[in-house]
Amino acid sequence: MLKTKTGKPRYIFLKALIAVLVIYAFYAFVQTNVDIKRGKEKLETTRAATKSLQAENEQLERYSSENNLGEYMERVARDEMGYADPQERVYYVVPGN
Repeated sequence: MLKTKTGKPRYIFLKALIAVLVIYAFYAFVQTNVDIKRGKEKLETTRAATKSLQAENEQLERYSSENNLGEYMERVARDEMGYADPQERVYYVVPGN
């Protein structure tokens, strides 16, 4: 009879330890899945940025040849500096209410 009384606290401690380990394993599993999801989102964002930069790089390579240098300069003047050819009129579309 003495063995069963001293054995009960040991089993309770073992059960509590197993419960804590199961809860920790579940938490680690969920946290890992959340990290994987964040990593996938970051990867997709990076892929989209890479695709955009590759397209811009291809355009710049096309403009870098001497034949297209004038076209590149015209695009920069129009898009980035707001210039227009002296013989043309520039219209800005302003959406109404």
